[in-house]
Amino acid sequence: MSVSDHPPPPYTHTPTVMKASLDNTIFLQRSIIEILAFAYKISSTELSAALQATTLPNIIYTKDNTSYSLSAVEHENLFELAQAVRRCTDRVAKNNYSLLSTSDIALIHSNIIKPCQELGITAAYICYLLSYYSKHRCNPSKHHLAFAYFSTSWLWRRRSDIAQTTLQKQMISDDILVEYIAPWDALRVLLGTGISRMRVRHVHVTRSLERTTYGWVSQKNMLEVVEQRVSHDAPAQDESNS
Repeated sequence: MSVSDHPPPPYTHTPTVMKASLDNTIFLQRSIIEILAFAYKISSTELSAALQATTLPNIIYTKDNTSYSLSAVEHENLFELAQAVRRCTDRVAKNNYSLLSTSDIALIHSNIIKPCQELGITAAYICYLLSYYSKHRCNPSKHHLAFAYFSTSWLWRRRSDIAQTTLQKQMISDDILVEYIAPWDALRVLLGTGISRMRVRHVHVTRSLERTTYGWVSQKNMLEVVEQRVSHDAPAQDESNS
């Protein structure tokens, strides 16, 4: 994304609920494209040109001289979703299942689990990306929060086995993700080129890794609990409606 001399302030957070009429699958698809374009430093001009050859909306929004493919309201919705993911992941990791809210469970189920099933992508990995989005919100001044360990020194990342391996796993996962969320040639090649460019710049010790979407256990565990809750609550809701 283009960066101004004065990075935009974070969006003011006001809790929102996604409207039932919102096409959750398309929204998630566009959100992932926005997150990847930000992470791999795809300019708004390049993104707009690639979006013209897709069935997705091709509207570029500008806020404080920085461009986005999601509107401010859509970023608010995405942030609310990302916050729900962080809350639930944290509470499941700490075995505080009783603190899981019905609204968070419903939000994650309808806006992540179901759309991911339709898109054929791994929901746990999307939750991983959203956990980072909740920190950077596509703010250019916070690009270092788009990847694990990018807040550390460049020299340490270059020499660290865990940093190099984690980065390469994310790039492999992102490259696979692009094949599903960007089936159009121009957009797929644009995002793939961004990933390749980042790999050349930041990967210094190549690992022999399997081409697969790598799992993030905490997010996977959280999603399992969410699905269990939804399955458990569904019969009770059916009885109340009968």
